[in-house]
Amino acid sequence: MAIATPAVGVDFVSLITQLPTDDIFEVVGVRYRLATAANVANRNVMLQFEAPTVGGVTPLVRAKSWVDQPASVSQIHTWSQNANFYTAMVSDTTAQNLPRIIIGKNHVIRSITTNLIAGDQLSEIIAILLRVG
Repeated sequence: MAIATPAVGVDFVSLITQLPTDDIFEVVGVRYRLATAANVANRNVMLQFEAPTVGGVTPLVRAKSWVDQPASVSQIHTWSQNANFYTAMVSDTTAQNLPRIIIGKNHVIRSITTNLIAGDQLSEIIAILLRVG
């Protein structure tokens, strides 16, 4: 599932509306590129998965990166249930293990980046979902 590229300097937020109402899915992986701009503090990235509730959403899981990204670097960040294998294959990628996460229609996937500045850009955002029910 492709996720739209946000404006420069903004984290992505994806409301999952395209899934069938009664189906549930396991999040197998999430991947995106962060290109950081000028020399400021390092960025730390994480994903947050949220469930729909009356009047909003409730955070379910936060998956934090184990490595900071310095300024003026383009880095791919991957969360996967098989992260160690993926890291060994791709040199410009950080990989974090992803716990088993089940989502459905109207759940939210978002990035949270500390020290994100106006020149930073998130792109190439995908989520891999497996139908489980």
